[in-house]
Amino acid sequence: MPLASSVVREQVYLLGEVNHPGAVAIRSGPHATVARVILEQGGTTQYANPGRVQIQRTAPDGTKRSMVVDVARILKLGAFEEDVPLQDGDVVIVPEKGLLGL
Repeated sequence: MPLASSVVREQVYLLGEVNHPGAVAIRSGPHATVARVILEQGGTTQYANPGRVQIQRTAPDGTKRSMVVDVARILKLGAFEEDVPLQDGDVVIVPEKGLLGL
């Protein structure tokens, strides 16, 4: 019998124009989504472009995949069905607005 419980901890990495960047512990399930994690970590900075949030994911076979999520739309319209579930090891990058605020 093990002395300590074997709890599997999952984490994602939140980078870019967010108020609290860094590693974030998550629990698998419907609440571990990109918009929710950003909100739970204090939201985005005034310089963020939440319409172009990037998720970088590495599959078990080592294949890398990248997707762009319009978190601004999800939050503004309440389109939570478009919110993307996060997986252990995902890297979420909130980019800075470009020239002209785009």
